[in-house]
Parts: sequence; structure tokens; C-alpha cells
Amino acid sequence: MEPLDWQNDEKMRTVYDREVEKLFKEQLELPDIVYGSTGKLNLRGPPLPGAPPGLTPPATFYGVGVHGDYCMQPEQYKARCRGVHDDSALDAAAAALYEEIMARDDVAGYNRVIVWRPMKPMSEPLRHMPMCFCDPNTIKRDEMVAFHGFGTGLDGPGFRLKHSPDQRWYYFPDMTVDECVVFKVYEEWKGQPQWPDEGYNFLPIMHAAFDDPLYKKGVNQKRNSNEFRPWFYHPKKKVA
Repeated sequence: MEPLDWQNDEKMRTVYDREVEKLFKEQLELPDIVYGSTGKLNLRGPPLPGAPPGLTPPATFYGVGVHGDYCMQPEQYKARCRGVHDDSALDAAAAALYEEIMARDDVAGYNRVIVWRPMKPMSEPLRHMPMCFCDPNTIKRDEMVAFHGFGTGLDGPGFRLKHSPDQRWYYFPDMTVDECVVFKVYEEWKGQPQWPDEGYNFLPIMHAAFDDPLYKKGVNQKRNSNEFRPWFYHPKKKVA
């Protein structure tokens, strides 16, 4: 899609939303999920060329603080939805839909994910403020720190992370505008333990932008990127 297409409701609904649904069901092999989204996304980076007056420009800050979007408890998740980023009204609608979904007898579980990608007008591989991700299998429970943001663009409850040398971090070098990263930020299964109870096994993918020392010199393009926050739920399997 072209730079301004990302803020075009029609293009988002008829093109990108359908591409992401196909990604989940076919490439990630989740054919039975029921997919949904607000049809909106968050933009980061310099102003987009040719943007008409009045169009909201991308946010100019990058999330350099290690964080986990959303939370690990249902009430906190709904509170986070109502205060996250600039789409709070839309995410509030997502919170209401979440309540409707989880109240249904035929639903087994629910996930919220982020689809993150570099975007045009970038024409070179991403080397400015790429994203890195912590392997949740290397995080201990007591390293997760709850916080509540106010006036930060990340308002509401969330999590930060204490550093440990045992944590393992990864990133995808030289990403292009044709590539994306998909990671989970919330998961809930009916009848299963909830955070912080023993037996709760899900941790959100902690992540952050970082200044890559390998490319300290020679970075020609600042990062333009977007993050899309769809959800999907898992119907209960029918017993024959």
C-alpha cells in the first residue's frame, strides 16, 4: 500500500484487513479462528509526503522503553483498551466486543496481537530504530513490573521489565516494507488460571525500539512504520 493508504478507511477495510486475516488463517495455520479488528492502526515516523491538511500525522516518538502492550488480566485488558494510543475510542469498542465474545458459550479463548512493519515512503532496509523482542521463555515472573501510564500515549495499565542477563533478545535486521512481525500481547482461555496465579503460562512479548550500534553511521532514512492490532477468538471444538 502507498503511504496515505494506511489512513484510508476503505483501503484498510477492504485490502489490508483482509490480507492480515489471510495471514493468520493460512500462513500461520489458524484456520478455525474468528478474526476481527478496529480497522485502524498506529503510525510512527516523519510526516507522510502529500498528506492533505487536517490528516493526523504519524507520531514522532519511538517506543524505546521496554514494554508489553495491554495486560494479563481481563479487567486490566479492558482498561488498557480504553486508554491505549490515539485510537482510544476505537479500542474501547474493541473492549466492548471482547466482553461480548467471552460471554459466549461457544468461545474457548481470545488473543490480541500486533502486526508491525516498516512502511513507505521508506525505500531502503530498516536501520533506524528497529524493533527488538524478548523471548518470553527467558523471563522470570518476578521480572515483570506492573505500571500505569498517564499522558504518555500508552495510557492505562501495562508491564515493564526488569533487566536480567538471562533474558534473550532478538531482532530482524534490514526489514523491508514487504515484511512484518506478528507477536502476541494478550491471551485468555476460559477455565484456565489467570495472572498472577500459578499455572498461568502466557507472557506478552516485551519489546522496544533500539538504536542499533551496527548502523550508527550511514543511516539515510528515518523509520516509518505502522502497527495494526487485530484480535481473534477460538471457537470451542465440537464433539462428534
